[in-house]
Order: sequence, then structure tokens, then C-alpha cells
Amino acid sequence: MKPEQPSRAGWGGGADAYLMAIYVLFREEPPERVVSARVAEYLGVSPVSVSRALTRLLHGGDLERKVPWLKLTASGWRRAEVLLRHHHLAERWLTDELGLNWALAHQEAERIGQAFSPQVAEALWQRLGRPQRCPHGSPIPGTGAANTVAVALSGVDAGTYVVDRVLEQVEGFTELLTRLQSAGLMPGKQVEVARHQPTEEVSVRSARPPGPWTILEPWLARRVLVRAHYGRGDQLALPESVHGTA
Repeated sequence: MKPEQPSRAGWGGGADAYLMAIYVLFREEPPERVVSARVAEYLGVSPVSVSRALTRLLHGGDLERKVPWLKLTASGWRRAEVLLRHHHLAERWLTDELGLNWALAHQEAERIGQAFSPQVAEALWQRLGRPQRCPHGSPIPGTGAANTVAVALSGVDAGTYVVDRVLEQVEGFTELLTRLQSAGLMPGKQVEVARHQPTEEVSVRSARPPGPWTILEPWLARRVLVRAHYGRGDQLALPESVHGTA
């Protein structure tokens, strides 16, 4: 089952919110899926609002085209990277130094990240020890980090894996972020996976130390990516890397 409408209150209705949405969707989904209807779904706004915003981006030189799918210009892509960099650095500061949980840190970062200047962002990055990834495992733009080969939980067999990242698409859902963090599904953590047939649900739990099982519905399991864990001489083969967003 798909979750309720996302909460992205801090992004507001300005052009930046749509620019970031297009950028994030391009990083996490096949390009042919990055259309106006998908942006509306991602932001939880009406198609009319998206149409107006896309027209502004087009006239402002940030959007190259609207059909057959959305495509940012080079300048639009760079501007989106700066916006997301500031957002991720705010999240790292709020979680690493202030101790906020994932959900609250994301909400606050949506508000304060927009106010960062490039100088403040650079100073914060240095202060935090030059992190390469956000708290949820996504590469921070401008650091040289890239996505590693990983696969969605929905596509792996039962076994032990290492959490690679939680897709940005989940971050607008406070309850889901809280569930994932409480279950120990954090980047770098080992998890045990069990399959449910024929429901396609996935049960996961922290492997070290063993924690309680948490059931993830298919929509969420497709948006948590893991990579192989090697131990006791065994190698767990992963299927082909997928976007995990069907």
C-alpha cells in the first residue's frame, strides 16, 4: 500500500521545490518516468500547480523541455545540486551534532537549508568532517560521492545484507522515516531479511545485535537499497541493480 500524501512543508510552492523534485527523481528513477504527474505525486500538489511551476522554470532557463519527459538545463541541474547540497548538510548537522532523529532533521533542514550561502555550506561541510552522504545514505552533491551498486529490499532473497541508502522519495513521509530508523535500517548497518509470499512484504531486523522484526510493505521495500554482506566465507549474490521505484 502506498503511504499518505508526503509532507514537504519547508519546500513551499516556489520554483526551488520543483527544481529539487525533478533532480531527485532523475537520480532515483528512469528518465522516462520523470514527468509532470510524477512531480505532482512526489510533492503532494495539484497538476495545475506543477504546470505553472514548470512554465516558470522553462522561462527562467532551468528547464529544457516538458515532453516527453522533464529535462533540466545545465544551469538548472547545477542550481538543483546546490539546493540539495545545502539540504543534506543541514540534515547532517541536525543529526550529527544536535542529535535530532531522521524525521525531525529532514523537516527542519527543509526550512534552514534554503538560507545557507555557499560560504556557510562550505564551512559547515568542513566542520562536519567533509561527509560524503546524507544521513539516509544519498551522495551529497559537490563532494565527488556517487551512488554505489545496490538493490531494493524487494528484490533480494532472504539473508544478511548491509543497508546502502534510503531513497529521497521516502523523506517526505515522517512515519516511514521514523519506522526505518527505529528498525535500525540505517546506512552501513547489517540487517537480516525474510520474505513473505505471496504478499511481497519483506521482514527486516537489525543483525548486530539482533532486533525485533519489522514488516515493510512493497512500496517501502522498493525504496530501501542494500548491498551484499560478506561473512563466514559466504558471498551473497545480489540481482541486478534497480531503481526500486516501480
